[in-house]
Amino acid sequence: MHLGIMKIFWSWQSDTHQPSGRYFVADVLRAVAKGLSGIEAEAADRPESEDEGAGEADGAIAHQSDEDELAEPPEGAVTIDHDTQGVGGSPPIAETILQKIREAAVFVADVTPIVRTAGGKYVPNPNVMIELGYALRSLGHERIILVMNQAEGGKRERLPFDLKHWRGPITYNLKRDAPEEVKIEVFESLRVDLRRAVGPCLTTARRAQVEELRRVTREPVLALELARDSAGVYVISQALPAMSFKTRQQLMEQHPFVEKRKPTFAGDPASSKGINSALRSMGVPIPFINWDQDDIDGYNGRVRKYLDDYALYEGHLKSHKLDEMRTLSLRFAIVNSGSAPATNVDVKVYFPPQITIFDSADDIEEPKAPKPPEKAPLGRAAALFTAGPPGLNLKSFNKTYTVDAEQGLFSFHADNVKHHHHFNSPVVKVRPQTVDDIADFEVQYVVTSNELVDRVEGKLVVRIVRDDAAA
Repeated sequence: MHLGIMKIFWSWQSDTHQPSGRYFVADVLRAVAKGLSGIEAEAADRPESEDEGAGEADGAIAHQSDEDELAEPPEGAVTIDHDTQGVGGSPPIAETILQKIREAAVFVADVTPIVRTAGGKYVPNPNVMIELGYALRSLGHERIILVMNQAEGGKRERLPFDLKHWRGPITYNLKRDAPEEVKIEVFESLRVDLRRAVGPCLTTARRAQVEELRRVTREPVLALELARDSAGVYVISQALPAMSFKTRQQLMEQHPFVEKRKPTFAGDPASSKGINSALRSMGVPIPFINWDQDDIDGYNGRVRKYLDDYALYEGHLKSHKLDEMRTLSLRFAIVNSGSAPATNVDVKVYFPPQITIFDSADDIEEPKAPKPPEKAPLGRAAALFTAGPPGLNLKSFNKTYTVDAEQGLFSFHADNVKHHHHFNSPVVKVRPQTVDDIADFEVQYVVTSNELVDRVEGKLVVRIVRDDAAA
């Protein structure tokens, strides 16, 4: 969606002193426009009749020439427009002015009175009043600003009856013969007042412009948000719940070390080993009393390893629980606020380095307690199990998303997102790597589709607080 230039239409009058009225306010508006858009503003002039120039005096305040403003301002710039500026040929003046008012973002009118009737009423310029009425019908109160020069008789109580009930006009006081330092002071004061008034008007105008573009231009407008069922703020606790573990003494009481006993077989030790070997080969259990020294030493070694593995298991399980408590399930949503569907939509979400991401389909297994050794004569060379940290049990299936943990990149796809609809992403699990990383974090995203000329880039903040009392 391409937004146009935001024009401030200046409805001036030349019945009062123009250097302190028409030209002075125009220059102030140019300064306001420049501050809002970073460029010099466009100017245009209403053609004057011979008697309209009578208000000018020698030594007029220097003002910007319209001939110096021929370059086309960039998209989104704020400019000043006055009537037939930029219209080629010999256009009908009245129709051109009304069209420009309809297309303006903000309408600024000089309602300084120019004459007093026999009955004592003060009357603003009639052309300005016609333009003001048309602007009221076309733009509404929210985009109209009134200006008066008090030095030329401008007072709120002198406004026409209908205008007295409007929000008070912006007033300034600049006499025709004011010295330069006074002009500078009044200029800056008026610039601040107009800047404060123009800003909200432009915001209202921009909303209207966007809505109009959506009405006449069918195209998607895509952005990324957290899914609507997401928590506004995620609460993480690192207070471990009560966990029950056996002490080393309890384990040793359940699985004590064994001592050498005299075998029941008569004869030499070699004969005893031979009998044990024969029994093993036949799958016959060997009574403990017949174990040889290798059997006893092997079993005691497995008991010691079991005790050590259980101590490791305690640490691994606590670490796993803390990791689990820091893990969040996030779901994003592609929102299409435009006026046409978006097809073949691809989204890339980049996470910061302090956040670990992983696939919600990957099961992170809880560490399992080591099994106590079987009381069997397996000898010294029996394999010993060592408890280790949990691993990932990957599941393989067709997915419309990918999780690149190394790059911190979550990507997903939507075939079609209708206008005024949203599409929820699959769940991605995220985890602050350390306790110190439990805080708000920002993700960056890129959205593309078949219809978008330029990719959409943006940022999204995930709110996180730590509250151990929430455990």
